Amino acid sequence: DGNNNAETIKNGLNGNISSNFPLNYARAYIKNENGEIIRRAIIYNLASAYTIDLSSLNEQLDINSLPKGKYSISIRAAIARGGYTFESFIFEK
Repeated sequence: DGNNNAETIKNGLNGNISSNFPLNYARAYIKNENGEIIRRAIIYNLASAYTIDLSSLNEQLDINSLPKGKYSISIRAAIARGGYTFESFIFEK
């Protein structure tokens, strides 16, 4: 649940990732205009977690401290059998 987009990301990630199976990890990457990863956040080793609160990635991403510019963010989560990028968009700071 939650709705992350180019406007809401300015206040950080929100919402939850939920699964019927235990989640292996959740991660988010922020890339600059050149496609270089400049920030990353990851939560892993979640042996018995079926839900992850995305706001727990905000401190690692520290979006507020990014300089002005154009960025992209990808948010991905996985169970033991593979992962899925469920949000990816461009935003400006």
